[in-house]
Amino acid sequence: MPADRPFVVTRKRTGIGSDLASAASGYSLAVRTGRDLVIDWRHSLYLPEPDNLFGRLFEVPESIGPCRIVVADRDLEPDLKGRLVRFGKHDLHRLDEELRHGGPSLPHHSLITTTLRDPRHLDLQKTFLAAVTPKPHVIDRIEAFHAAMMQGRVVAGIHLRHGNGENLLLDRNELFRHGLGEVFAKVHRFLAAADPRPEVILVCSDSRLVREQFRAEFGTVVWFDSDVGEPDEGGLLTSVRGIRGAEEAVIEMWLLARCDFLLFNPSWFTHYAQCQGRFRAAPLNLDDLSTYGTEQAASRKAERARSRDRRSATQKTRAAPEAAGAASLLQTLSACLAARWCDPLHVRLAEAAFLAGRYDTARSRYRRVRQDPVLRRKARLMDDWIRFHQGDFSTGWPRYPGADFEPPAVRPPRSRTAGWRAEVADPRQPRELAAELGLRRWQGEEPPDGPLLVWFNFKDSLGGEILASRLVGPLLALHPVPLVLACAGRLVGLLQASFPDCTVVDKAADLVAATRGCGQYVLARDLLGILVAGDDDFRAVAAGRLRVPEPVRGPAVDHRPRIALSWKTTNDAQGRYRNVPVKLLAGVLARHDVAWHVAQHGDIEADLATLRRLAPRAEIHADTLHPLGDMAVFARELGGMDAVLTADNTLLHLAAGLGIETLGMLSVPAYWAWPAAGPDSRWYASVRLVRQDRPGRWESLLATLDTELELLTARPRLITIVGREEWAA
Repeated sequence: MPADRPFVVTRKRTGIGSDLASAASGYSLAVRTGRDLVIDWRHSLYLPEPDNLFGRLFEVPESIGPCRIVVADRDLEPDLKGRLVRFGKHDLHRLDEELRHGGPSLPHHSLITTTLRDPRHLDLQKTFLAAVTPKPHVIDRIEAFHAAMMQGRVVAGIHLRHGNGENLLLDRNELFRHGLGEVFAKVHRFLAAADPRPEVILVCSDSRLVREQFRAEFGTVVWFDSDVGEPDEGGLLTSVRGIRGAEEAVIEMWLLARCDFLLFNPSWFTHYAQCQGRFRAAPLNLDDLSTYGTEQAASRKAERARSRDRRSATQKTRAAPEAAGAASLLQTLSACLAARWCDPLHVRLAEAAFLAGRYDTARSRYRRVRQDPVLRRKARLMDDWIRFHQGDFSTGWPRYPGADFEPPAVRPPRSRTAGWRAEVADPRQPRELAAELGLRRWQGEEPPDGPLLVWFNFKDSLGGEILASRLVGPLLALHPVPLVLACAGRLVGLLQASFPDCTVVDKAADLVAATRGCGQYVLARDLLGILVAGDDDFRAVAAGRLRVPEPVRGPAVDHRPRIALSWKTTNDAQGRYRNVPVKLLAGVLARHDVAWHVAQHGDIEADLATLRRLAPRAEIHADTLHPLGDMAVFARELGGMDAVLTADNTLLHLAAGLGIETLGMLSVPAYWAWPAAGPDSRWYASVRLVRQDRPGRWESLLATLDTELELLTARPRLITIVGREEWAA
């Protein structure tokens, strides 16, 4: 452009949000001083080559209002020979004040490298941003995501500033200084007060960890599928991602502007959305949300106080008992408000600390839950969980809501007509059955006075029942009385073979005949508190072993070890942090000369396809083990394996109970039954636990796993060759 024509140059080589806000500030100055605007986004952090990033991202209008727009294709400073005056942050704000008060005008040609936050410039900045249109292919991606994820739904957009490669665990960002738990608590407070309540949360963050933890916390969470870095890293501001990274940043900025609500951590990234969005409520700064909702509550409280004062002025003659009743009512209301706001907050903060492996912090938070009875039961459970995890066995089995109850009152059994059946609707709650059969609950203070019914009070947890069965042997050693074991139907054959002197029955069947002669019953969960007081007691527990008929061993075609493999649990709540990613697991399969036998149940076709694609040379057998049938049959098949590699699920308990060498892959947080650290399991002698070093990080675990597998596969093992068994080195 002609050097004698006055203009303002905007140049800021940071993130897209800051660059766009700087361009809007330059437009504001250009319009106020009668200049043209030159946008110089060359050598961007996203695009290191000299191409101008603005022209690659946006359609360039010839003019916006009275201001002509030029996208620089070269460096202007050599042509101007020192006549381009640069204004940084402090200089520009000082000059802006002088212009406002009639001081000297801008130099003939001015270069600004910062932004103006003054709200008096906001209207002109909005004009500029409204005229900026992304390229058609970027608009298409915005429209496609909006139609698929947001259209027709109430959406809350949340932007969490993270930074260029900034580590979440370092205290460089005020938002994360106290962990995501505080952020979650603020968002929960917002959701409780928002009207209408958002159906979907759009999360914009360059941290995979933040995205995944938001989904785990709130459920219906979506994000634009940009290519972020490691789970705890940022990294959007890198040249490696190039123009794609810049386009994805623009897409997220434009999507935030289409949300119904906006929550943000202060940064220029949300400036476009704040200027162009049409929200149902004013955008909310996450730093200010600690009081969100309390202002309305304070206003209501003040109104109630004024109303109470008016009533008291006209009712001074009321009797003292009535006044005392009103005070009691106010105390009750205060307690209700405390339960409504404080207890959920403590639980959310405790859950965030627990999922991050900060058990002492989580336990401290759980102990502050005092009002809400439902949350108190949950807090008590998690306190038990953490105490046992850390080696305090005094509470026994954690007190799960629904499985923890007082002994029922004993009443005579009702008259039984022909065909009468004794059954239990809820397998965790045999109290009605006990009353019908006239059984007394045994709690271990005295020896049983006769045959004892051991009730496995679990619901859809075969792993939990196998774990509890470890206590049957020590119970028989301490009190050699006849036992009736009422367990899940799929475990009957396995437990009958393991405890031949006991009667084992399906707890969902008719129990009249099976329990004849029993005068007492005990919950299998209670046996832990009755029989185990310290590590010495666990040695007897670990020495026990489940028994099955002769194992199934197919003819070996070579000397490679056979290892059963499982990588996830079907428990959706725990699977979000226990499941091992198959893309990472495939590397382990590829690196070891092993015959892998899949023992994973559920919908695994996609996982198998991924494993075979990423580890094409690994020998993977998907039809030799049958985990969904009778557990005795499955146990016989496992007996033909040399070892088992599994995530924390039922297979871990079954294989370990059978005495098979087992490598258990544990997440952070881990199941309550396992020690807080170390490779030993307490419960099983044949298990080695391999642990994550921090939540969500499987890479270090898999590196340790490689070493364990090398040691395991180097040991001698029994193989079958043409009908005879030999030991292979």
